[in-house]
Amino acid sequence: MQNNVDQKVSKFVKAHEKKLKGLTRNSSVPFTYKDAVVNILSYKLPEEELDILKFGHTFSTKPLHLNKSHIFTTFELLH
Repeated sequence: MQNNVDQKVSKFVKAHEKKLKGLTRNSSVPFTYKDAVVNILSYKLPEEELDILKFGHTFSTKPLHLNKSHIFTTFELLH
C-alpha cells in the first residue's frame, strides 16, 4: 500500500512541477502541508494525514482490489 501511495505522490509532484515550471519557470514545487492545509479543529492531525491533505480534496489512491459483488450489493441496499 505504501508503494502505491509513493507512486501516486511521485506522479502528482511530477505533474505539478511541470505545470509550475511552465507557468513560473521554476523547477520545484514549493509547498508543504503548512502552505496548503488549515486545521480548524481541536483534533491534532498526524503528519501523514497532513501530507495527504495537501494534495486537495480530489486526491485519492486506487484500491488494490475492487469486489464487484460487494459494490452491487451495497448499491442495492441503498436503493
